[in-house]
Amino acid sequence: MIVGIFLQRVYLVWGENDRIFPVEVANSLKENLGVNATLVCIEKTGHIFPVERPFVYNKCLKKILASIYKDGHTK
Repeated sequence: MIVGIFLQRVYLVWGENDRIFPVEVANSLKENLGVNATLVCIEKTGHIFPVERPFVYNKCLKKILASIYKDGHTK
């Protein structure tokens, strides 16, 4: 169990059909990390989603990076 709340944003990107770490693990992790955690599940993917659906993963990653930049975290 993770103790404490992170002050920075935490992004979890997960394969919807991951059989190694099921999405229930991601949901529990997100809940334990607190309000600054965001979970994004990529549909029709397993554990290696960047390889299985690289365009969807890259789109997701671009959104995450854009949100960080928009929030003023430029370092």
